[in-house]
Amino acid sequence: MANMKEDKLRNLKKSYTEGAMVVFFILSAILICALYFKPTYSVALIIVLILFMIVFFCNNIRKRKQMTEVFFMDETTGKHNWMWFLSNAEKELNNRRNYNTRFAVLDIVFVNYRNFCVCHSVKEGEKMLRLVDDTISRRIGKGEMVAHHSAAHFAALLIFDTKEILEKRIHNIIKELERIDTDHKFSFWVGVDMVTTRRNVDIEKEYNNAGAARATLSGDDSAIAFFDEKIVEEQKWMDTINENQQKALDNEEFVVYYQPKYDPGTEELKGAEALIRWNSPEHGLISPGRFIPIFESNGFITKIDHYIEYRLRHDIADKNPDAFDGCCQMNRHGIQQPCGQPEADDGEFIRSSLAKLCMCSVNQVAGNQIGSRVDDLGGEEE
Repeated sequence: MANMKEDKLRNLKKSYTEGAMVVFFILSAILICALYFKPTYSVALIIVLILFMIVFFCNNIRKRKQMTEVFFMDETTGKHNWMWFLSNAEKELNNRRNYNTRFAVLDIVFVNYRNFCVCHSVKEGEKMLRLVDDTISRRIGKGEMVAHHSAAHFAALLIFDTKEILEKRIHNIIKELERIDTDHKFSFWVGVDMVTTRRNVDIEKEYNNAGAARATLSGDDSAIAFFDEKIVEEQKWMDTINENQQKALDNEEFVVYYQPKYDPGTEELKGAEALIRWNSPEHGLISPGRFIPIFESNGFITKIDHYIEYRLRHDIADKNPDAFDGCCQMNRHGIQQPCGQPEADDGEFIRSSLAKLCMCSVNQVAGNQIGSRVDDLGGEEE
Protein backbone atom coordinates (compact mmCIF):
# COMPACT_ATOMS: atom_id res chain seq x y z
CA MET A 1 0.00 0.00 0.00
CA ALA A 2 2.86 2.39 0.84
CA ASN A 3 4.58 1.67 -2.49
CA MET A 4 1.27 2.23 -4.31
CA LYS A 5 0.91 5.65 -2.69
CA GLU A 6 4.49 6.61 -3.57
CA ASP A 7 3.99 5.46 -7.18
CA LYS A 8 0.81 7.54 -7.52
CA LEU A 9 2.50 10.65 -6.16
CA ARG A 10 5.50 10.09 -8.42
CA ASN A 11 3.32 9.66 -11.52
CA LEU A 12 1.24 12.75 -10.70
CA LYS A 13 4.34 14.87 -10.19
CA LYS A 14 5.81 13.60 -13.44
CA SER A 15 2.56 14.32 -15.30
CA TYR A 16 2.38 17.80 -13.76
CA THR A 17 5.97 18.58 -14.79
CA GLU A 18 5.47 17.29 -18.33
CA GLY A 19 2.27 19.35 -18.68
CA ALA A 20 4.08 22.52 -17.58
CA MET A 21 6.83 21.88 -20.17
CA VAL A 22 4.23 21.36 -22.94
CA VAL A 23 2.52 24.64 -22.02
CA PHE A 24 5.85 26.46 -22.14
CA PHE A 25 6.70 25.17 -25.63
CA ILE A 26 3.20 25.83 -27.01
CA LEU A 27 3.18 29.38 -25.64
CA SER A 28 6.60 29.98 -27.16
CA ALA A 29 5.41 28.66 -30.54
CA ILE A 30 2.25 30.80 -30.50
CA LEU A 31 4.18 33.96 -29.65
CA ILE A 32 6.67 33.32 -32.43
CA CYS A 33 3.84 32.71 -34.93
CA ALA A 34 2.08 35.90 -33.81
CA LEU A 35 5.17 37.92 -34.69
CA TYR A 36 5.34 36.60 -38.27
CA PHE A 37 1.66 36.34 -39.28
CA LYS A 38 -1.03 38.91 -40.03
CA PRO A 39 -3.10 40.45 -37.17
CA THR A 40 -6.13 38.31 -38.15
CA TYR A 41 -4.14 35.16 -37.57
CA SER A 42 -2.73 36.62 -34.38
CA VAL A 43 -6.23 37.05 -32.92
CA ALA A 44 -7.08 33.48 -33.81
CA LEU A 45 -3.88 32.28 -32.17
CA ILE A 46 -4.69 34.25 -29.03
CA ILE A 47 -8.15 32.64 -28.88
CA VAL A 48 -6.55 29.23 -29.25
CA LEU A 49 -4.11 30.15 -26.53
CA ILE A 50 -6.92 31.17 -24.15
CA LEU A 51 -8.81 27.95 -24.80
CA PHE A 52 -5.66 25.94 -24.29
CA MET A 53 -4.93 27.72 -20.99
CA ILE A 54 -8.47 27.02 -19.75
CA VAL A 55 -8.05 23.34 -20.53
CA PHE A 56 -4.61 23.30 -18.93
CA PHE A 57 -5.74 24.93 -15.68
CA CYS A 58 -8.77 22.64 -15.42
CA ASN A 59 -6.47 19.68 -15.88
CA ASN A 60 -4.07 21.16 -13.33
CA ILE A 61 -6.85 21.53 -10.75
CA ARG A 62 -7.86 17.91 -11.33
CA LYS A 63 -4.29 16.70 -10.83
CA ARG A 64 -3.83 18.79 -7.71
CA LYS A 65 -7.01 17.24 -6.33
CA GLN A 66 -5.65 13.79 -7.11
CA MET A 67 -2.39 14.66 -5.34
CA THR A 68 -4.35 15.85 -2.30
CA GLU A 69 -6.34 12.62 -2.26
CA VAL A 70 -3.15 10.58 -2.39
CA PHE A 71 -1.56 12.73 0.34
CA PHE A 72 -4.58 12.16 2.60
CA MET A 73 -4.77 8.44 1.82
CA ASP A 74 -3.82 6.02 4.59
CA GLU A 75 -1.17 3.53 3.52
CA THR A 76 -2.75 0.65 5.44
CA THR A 77 -6.49 1.04 4.91
CA GLY A 78 -6.42 2.85 1.57
CA LYS A 79 -8.88 5.39 3.03
CA HIS A 80 -8.47 8.55 5.09
CA ASN A 81 -5.39 9.11 7.24
CA TRP A 82 -4.76 11.21 10.35
CA MET A 83 -3.77 14.32 8.36
CA TRP A 84 -7.12 14.24 6.57
CA PHE A 85 -8.96 13.88 9.87
CA LEU A 86 -6.93 16.69 11.43
CA SER A 87 -7.82 19.06 8.61
CA ASN A 88 -11.48 18.17 8.09
CA ALA A 89 -12.54 17.58 11.69
CA GLU A 90 -11.16 20.93 12.76
CA LYS A 91 -13.05 22.66 9.94
CA GLU A 92 -16.25 20.88 10.93
CA LEU A 93 -15.89 21.78 14.60
CA ASN A 94 -15.08 25.44 13.91
CA ASN A 95 -17.85 25.86 11.33
CA ARG A 96 -20.41 28.44 12.51
CA ARG A 97 -23.37 26.44 11.24
CA ASN A 98 -22.39 23.65 13.68
CA TYR A 99 -22.28 25.96 16.70
CA ASN A 100 -25.24 24.25 18.39
CA THR A 101 -24.19 20.75 17.38
CA ARG A 102 -22.57 18.56 20.03
CA PHE A 103 -19.51 16.61 18.91
CA ALA A 104 -17.42 13.87 20.49
CA VAL A 105 -13.90 12.85 19.50
CA LEU A 106 -13.11 9.14 19.85
CA ASP A 107 -9.88 7.20 20.15
CA ILE A 108 -10.74 3.64 19.08
CA VAL A 109 -8.11 0.97 19.73
CA PHE A 110 -7.95 -2.58 18.40
CA VAL A 111 -6.84 -4.41 21.58
CA ASN A 112 -3.99 -6.92 21.17
CA TYR A 113 -3.58 -6.04 17.50
CA ARG A 114 0.18 -6.64 17.60
CA ASN A 115 -0.32 -10.08 19.15
CA PHE A 116 -2.71 -10.91 16.32
CA CYS A 117 -0.05 -9.90 13.78
CA VAL A 118 2.56 -12.04 15.56
CA CYS A 119 0.28 -15.09 15.68
CA HIS A 120 -0.95 -14.69 12.10
CA SER A 121 0.79 -12.12 9.91
CA VAL A 122 1.07 -8.38 9.35
CA LYS A 123 -0.87 -8.83 6.13
CA GLU A 124 -3.75 -10.44 8.02
CA GLY A 125 -3.56 -7.72 10.64
CA GLU A 126 -3.82 -4.98 8.01
CA LYS A 127 -6.78 -6.80 6.50
CA MET A 128 -8.51 -6.60 9.91
CA LEU A 129 -7.72 -2.88 10.12
CA ARG A 130 -9.42 -2.33 6.76
CA LEU A 131 -12.47 -4.20 8.03
CA VAL A 132 -12.49 -2.01 11.15
CA ASP A 133 -12.37 1.12 8.99
CA ASP A 134 -15.15 -0.17 6.74
CA THR A 135 -17.34 -1.12 9.71
CA ILE A 136 -17.03 2.25 11.43
CA SER A 137 -17.53 4.10 8.13
CA ARG A 138 -20.86 2.34 7.65
CA ARG A 139 -22.02 3.47 11.09
CA ILE A 140 -21.36 7.21 10.71
CA GLY A 141 -23.57 9.84 9.14
CA LYS A 142 -23.36 13.27 7.58
CA GLY A 143 -20.94 15.60 9.35
CA GLU A 144 -19.19 12.65 11.02
CA MET A 145 -15.88 11.08 10.04
CA VAL A 146 -13.35 8.38 10.79
CA ALA A 147 -9.69 7.91 9.90
CA HIS A 148 -6.83 5.54 10.67
CA HIS A 149 -4.51 7.30 13.11
CA SER A 150 -1.62 4.89 13.64
CA ALA A 151 -1.01 1.18 14.24
CA ALA A 152 -4.22 -0.08 15.90
CA HIS A 153 -5.68 3.38 16.58
CA PHE A 154 -8.58 5.06 14.78
CA ALA A 155 -9.91 8.59 15.24
CA ALA A 156 -13.61 9.34 14.89
CA LEU A 157 -15.81 12.40 15.13
CA LEU A 158 -19.43 11.72 16.12
CA ILE A 159 -22.48 13.93 16.62
CA PHE A 160 -24.60 13.26 19.71
CA ASP A 161 -27.51 14.59 21.76
CA THR A 162 -26.87 13.12 25.21
CA LYS A 163 -24.06 11.15 26.83
CA GLU A 164 -26.33 8.16 27.37
CA ILE A 165 -27.34 7.98 23.70
CA LEU A 166 -23.70 8.42 22.64
CA GLU A 167 -22.52 5.62 24.94
CA LYS A 168 -25.22 3.28 23.66
CA ARG A 169 -24.27 4.06 20.06
CA ILE A 170 -20.58 3.38 20.76
CA HIS A 171 -21.51 0.06 22.40
CA ASN A 172 -23.38 -0.92 19.23
CA ILE A 173 -20.36 0.01 17.08
CA ILE A 174 -18.12 -2.09 19.33
CA LYS A 175 -20.45 -5.07 19.09
CA GLU A 176 -20.30 -4.88 15.32
CA LEU A 177 -16.51 -4.53 15.37
CA GLU A 178 -16.19 -7.61 17.55
CA ARG A 179 -17.92 -9.60 14.78
CA ILE A 180 -15.70 -8.54 11.86
CA ASP A 181 -14.14 -12.01 11.93
CA THR A 182 -16.11 -14.82 13.53
CA ASP A 183 -13.01 -17.03 13.72
CA HIS A 184 -11.37 -14.75 16.30
CA LYS A 185 -12.38 -12.94 19.47
CA PHE A 186 -11.59 -9.25 19.14
CA SER A 187 -11.85 -6.49 21.73
CA PHE A 188 -11.86 -2.71 21.36
CA TRP A 189 -11.20 0.13 23.78
CA VAL A 190 -12.78 3.51 23.13
CA GLY A 191 -11.78 6.78 24.78
CA VAL A 192 -14.32 9.60 24.39
CA ASP A 193 -13.87 13.34 24.72
CA MET A 194 -17.09 15.34 24.50
CA VAL A 195 -16.05 18.67 22.99
CA THR A 196 -17.07 21.47 25.36
CA THR A 197 -15.61 24.56 23.70
CA ARG A 198 -16.65 25.75 20.25
CA ARG A 199 -14.07 28.47 19.64
CA ASN A 200 -10.70 27.66 18.09
CA VAL A 201 -11.06 23.95 18.76
CA ASP A 202 -7.73 22.12 18.75
CA ILE A 203 -8.54 18.67 17.38
CA GLU A 204 -5.17 17.24 18.45
CA LYS A 205 -5.84 18.25 22.05
CA GLU A 206 -9.34 16.75 21.92
CA TYR A 207 -7.96 13.49 20.51
CA ASN A 208 -5.25 13.43 23.19
CA ASN A 209 -7.97 13.82 25.82
CA ALA A 210 -9.81 10.87 24.31
CA GLY A 211 -6.54 8.93 24.36
CA ALA A 212 -6.00 9.80 28.03
CA ALA A 213 -9.45 8.41 28.83
CA ARG A 214 -8.75 5.27 26.79
CA ALA A 215 -5.45 4.78 28.65
CA THR A 216 -7.36 4.23 31.89
CA LEU A 217 -8.85 1.02 30.49
CA SER A 218 -7.30 -2.39 31.08
CA GLY A 219 -8.04 -6.07 30.66
CA ASP A 220 -8.95 -8.06 27.58
CA ASP A 221 -12.61 -7.08 27.22
CA SER A 222 -14.04 -4.19 25.22
CA ALA A 223 -14.71 -1.04 27.22
CA ILE A 224 -15.50 2.69 27.00
CA ALA A 225 -14.05 5.54 29.07
CA PHE A 226 -15.09 9.19 29.05
CA PHE A 227 -12.64 12.00 29.60
CA ASP A 228 -13.15 14.29 32.62
CA GLU A 229 -11.15 16.65 34.82
CA LYS A 230 -10.37 13.84 37.26
CA ILE A 231 -8.23 12.22 34.57
CA VAL A 232 -6.37 15.52 34.15
CA GLU A 233 -5.61 15.62 37.87
CA GLU A 234 -4.47 11.99 37.83
CA GLN A 235 -2.17 12.68 34.88
CA LYS A 236 -0.70 15.72 36.65
CA TRP A 237 -0.13 13.65 39.78
CA MET A 238 1.60 10.92 37.76
CA ASP A 239 3.86 13.55 36.20
CA THR A 240 4.65 14.91 39.68
CA ILE A 241 5.56 11.42 40.91
CA ASN A 242 7.70 10.65 37.86
CA GLU A 243 9.57 13.95 38.12
CA ASN A 244 10.29 13.68 41.87
CA GLN A 245 10.73 9.96 42.54
CA GLN A 246 14.51 9.81 42.08
CA LYS A 247 15.12 13.02 44.03
CA ALA A 248 12.97 11.67 46.85
CA LEU A 249 14.97 8.44 46.93
CA ASP A 250 18.28 10.31 46.92
CA ASN A 251 17.08 12.51 49.80
CA GLU A 252 15.69 9.49 51.71
CA GLU A 253 12.20 10.95 51.84
CA PHE A 254 10.77 7.42 51.96
CA VAL A 255 10.19 6.31 55.55
CA VAL A 256 9.93 2.65 56.57
CA TYR A 257 7.80 1.59 59.54
CA TYR A 258 7.71 -1.91 61.03
CA GLN A 259 4.46 -3.58 62.05
CA PRO A 260 5.02 -6.68 64.23
CA LYS A 261 3.53 -10.03 63.25
CA TYR A 262 2.76 -12.40 66.12
CA ASP A 263 1.69 -16.01 66.27
CA PRO A 264 -1.77 -15.76 67.91
CA GLY A 265 -1.32 -19.17 69.54
CA THR A 266 2.09 -18.72 71.13
CA GLU A 267 2.20 -14.90 71.13
CA GLU A 268 5.67 -15.29 69.68
CA LEU A 269 6.98 -12.63 67.32
CA LYS A 270 7.26 -14.25 63.90
CA GLY A 271 8.29 -11.28 61.81
CA ALA A 272 7.30 -7.81 60.82
CA GLU A 273 5.70 -6.01 57.93
CA ALA A 274 7.71 -3.17 56.44
CA LEU A 275 5.38 -0.27 55.65
CA ILE A 276 6.62 2.57 53.48
CA ARG A 277 5.44 6.17 53.43
CA TRP A 278 6.68 9.11 51.37
CA ASN A 279 7.37 12.13 53.57
CA SER A 280 7.47 14.82 50.88
CA PRO A 281 8.52 18.40 51.75
CA GLU A 282 5.99 19.70 49.18
CA HIS A 283 3.06 17.31 49.69
CA GLY A 284 3.47 16.06 53.24
CA LEU A 285 3.04 12.40 54.18
CA ILE A 286 1.87 10.49 51.09
CA SER A 287 0.20 7.10 51.54
CA PRO A 288 1.50 4.19 49.42
CA GLY A 289 -1.78 3.90 47.53
CA ARG A 290 -0.93 7.17 45.77
CA PHE A 291 2.56 6.25 44.58
CA ILE A 292 3.10 2.45 44.73
CA PRO A 293 0.83 1.72 41.68
CA ILE A 294 2.67 4.38 39.69
CA PHE A 295 6.04 2.92 40.68
CA GLU A 296 4.82 -0.52 39.64
CA SER A 297 3.82 0.77 36.21
CA ASN A 298 6.97 2.81 35.51
CA GLY A 299 9.45 0.27 36.92
CA PHE A 300 10.71 2.44 39.80
CA ILE A 301 9.32 -0.13 42.26
CA THR A 302 12.53 -2.16 41.90
CA LYS A 303 14.53 0.69 43.42
CA ILE A 304 11.98 0.98 46.22
CA ASP A 305 12.35 -2.75 46.97
CA HIS A 306 16.10 -2.31 47.23
CA TYR A 307 15.63 0.77 49.40
CA ILE A 308 13.34 -1.11 51.83
CA GLU A 309 15.91 -3.92 52.05
CA TYR A 310 18.65 -1.35 52.70
CA ARG A 311 16.61 0.32 55.45
CA LEU A 312 15.78 -3.08 56.99
CA ARG A 313 19.42 -4.11 57.18
CA HIS A 314 20.44 -0.69 58.44
CA ASP A 315 17.77 -0.55 61.17
CA ILE A 316 18.43 -4.11 62.37
CA ALA A 317 22.16 -3.43 62.44
CA ASP A 318 21.50 -0.41 64.68
CA LYS A 319 19.73 -2.62 67.25
CA ASN A 320 21.95 -5.70 66.85
CA PRO A 321 25.25 -5.01 65.04
CA ASP A 322 25.99 -8.76 64.76
CA ALA A 323 22.58 -9.71 63.39
CA PHE A 324 22.91 -9.47 59.65
CA ASP A 325 24.91 -12.36 58.32
CA GLY A 326 21.69 -14.23 57.46
CA CYS A 327 18.83 -13.26 55.18
CA CYS A 328 15.13 -12.82 55.36
CA GLN A 329 12.27 -12.82 52.93
CA MET A 330 10.88 -9.39 52.15
CA ASN A 331 8.97 -7.50 49.56
CA ARG A 332 7.59 -4.00 49.33
CA HIS A 333 4.75 -4.96 51.70
CA GLY A 334 6.49 -7.01 54.36
CA ILE A 335 9.33 -9.19 55.67
CA GLN A 336 8.72 -12.77 56.70
CA GLN A 337 10.65 -15.60 58.25
CA PRO A 338 14.33 -16.09 57.33
CA CYS A 339 14.79 -17.74 53.96
CA GLY A 340 17.30 -20.10 52.41
CA GLN A 341 19.40 -22.08 54.90
CA PRO A 342 20.62 -19.55 57.49
CA GLU A 343 22.09 -20.72 60.78
CA ALA A 344 19.66 -20.92 63.68
CA ASP A 345 21.42 -18.12 65.57
CA ASP A 346 20.95 -15.77 62.60
CA GLY A 347 17.19 -16.25 62.73
CA GLU A 348 17.17 -15.56 66.46
CA PHE A 349 19.20 -12.39 65.93
CA ILE A 350 16.73 -11.16 63.29
CA ARG A 351 13.66 -11.95 65.40
CA SER A 352 15.25 -10.29 68.43
CA SER A 353 16.15 -7.23 66.39
CA LEU A 354 12.69 -6.98 64.91
CA ALA A 355 11.23 -7.21 68.40
CA LYS A 356 13.33 -4.27 69.53
CA LEU A 357 12.27 -2.31 66.47
CA CYS A 358 8.57 -3.05 66.92
CA MET A 359 7.94 -3.20 70.67
CA CYS A 360 8.46 0.50 71.26
CA SER A 361 5.66 1.49 68.91
CA VAL A 362 3.42 -1.37 70.11
CA ASN A 363 3.81 -0.34 73.76
CA GLN A 364 3.13 3.25 72.83
CA VAL A 365 -0.11 2.30 71.13
CA ALA A 366 -1.20 0.09 74.05
CA GLY A 367 -0.19 2.59 76.73
CA ASN A 368 -1.93 5.53 75.15
CA GLN A 369 -4.93 3.50 73.96
CA ILE A 370 -4.49 4.79 70.43
CA GLY A 371 -6.82 3.03 68.01
CA SER A 372 -5.42 1.66 64.79
CA ARG A 373 -6.63 -0.06 61.66
CA VAL A 374 -5.03 -1.74 58.69
CA ASP A 375 -5.45 -0.14 55.26
CA ASP A 376 -5.51 -1.99 51.95
CA LEU A 377 -1.72 -1.98 51.68
CA GLY A 378 -1.18 -3.22 55.22
CA GLY A 379 -0.35 0.21 56.63
CA GLU A 380 -1.48 1.41 60.02
CA GLU A 381 -3.48 4.60 60.29
CA GLU A 382 -4.32 6.39 63.51
